[in-house]
Formats: sequence, C-alpha cells, structure tokens
Amino acid sequence: ITATGSGLFKRKETPELNLQGQLTPQYARLAPLLHPYVGRETVFSGSKPGAFQLSLPLTSPLQWEKVALLAELPVDTLRFRGINVGPLTLPLELHRNKLRVRIDGQLDGGRVALAPLWDLSVPQPLLTIPASTPCLTNVPVNAPLVDGVLGRLHPLFGGLAQAQGAVDVRINQFSMPITQKAGQGPVFTVSVAVDRLQFKPTEPLQELF
Repeated sequence: ITATGSGLFKRKETPELNLQGQLTPQYARLAPLLHPYVGRETVFSGSKPGAFQLSLPLTSPLQWEKVALLAELPVDTLRFRGINVGPLTLPLELHRNKLRVRIDGQLDGGRVALAPLWDLSVPQPLLTIPASTPCLTNVPVNAPLVDGVLGRLHPLFGGLAQAQGAVDVRINQFSMPITQKAGQGPVFTVSVAVDRLQFKPTEPLQELF
C-alpha cells in the first residue's frame, strides 16, 4: 500500500497520531495477505487512490483496539468465481478491532450489496454478514452466476434445469472462521426468490417423466 498524507500529533495521556490523505492499494501484492480473509476466489483489481483517515495510538506494543480507520477504496473490478462487479468504491471502516467493508454495485443490470464484518477482537477471528441481508436484487441469471453461486446452492440450477430470468438472493445467516487451515468453510442459510424465473428441464430431469 502506498500512502501520502498529513496529520497531527496529540500529546495526551496516551499520545495519538491523526492522519488523513490518499492511499493506493497494490492488490496483486496484497493478495496473499487477503486470502485468509476473503478467500482465494475473490480477486480485486485497480490502481486508483482513495481517501483515508487514521487515528493511531503511539504505544508499544500497538493497542489495535484503539486504532480507527476510515477509507474509500476505488476498485476497477471485484471478481468472485467468474462473476465480475465494478467499477465501484468500497467504504472501509476499522473500529475496535472490527473491520467492515460495504459492497454496493451493479451486476448485469441488477444490484449486488453486501456488508461483511470481520471481528478481529476475538481469539478466533470471525467473518459474518448481517442477518436478512439482500445480497442480489433483480440479477439476470447467466452461466457465471449459475456456476459460481446458484448451482452450489441448489441442484435445480444447472444440474436439473436451465433457468432464464432474474433472481433475488437474501442471506439469512452467514459466519466463517478466519483460519489458515483448510476445511473450515462457512455456515450459512440463504433464500432465493425464483418468481421471475422460467426453468427448462435438462436431460436428467426429463428422464424422470
């Protein structure tokens, strides 16, 4: 990350440094550090600078629970399992060892919205998404969406039928431990609205009738 800015040094009981300026993430170099937090299938690209504000206690060791960061990160493309979203700006907030990023953008004429929260204050860091969160709204069904998301949720998508139309997806509950170890995947439930979809049975389903 490249950062430029200016700030103030506050002499208090705990000295504090306040900075504001511009930062430019080098997403390719950050990828190995981000993988445990966003997964290997989530890829960011872009090189535009974004604004940030940072409040940092000058202590040794650093008291992370007192670090506060606000930033806006321009992203050219956010790619997940072949699904491309962007360009968009990601508001980021770090407060009391909890990091939240807000994703709100267009996807093939529909809308994708997420507000993942990484709780870094607990011994086993945890990624959660607020309950009853609309994730996809009026998003046309296409091959990347079926292969990357919908087909993994229900065999009706891709395996048993070909879907045409638009879909809504709501995340009812989602949590995933942040760990370097393999095999600890997310626990989640979702609701998929299919009232604007038409299904054409594939050959395996046709053979049942």
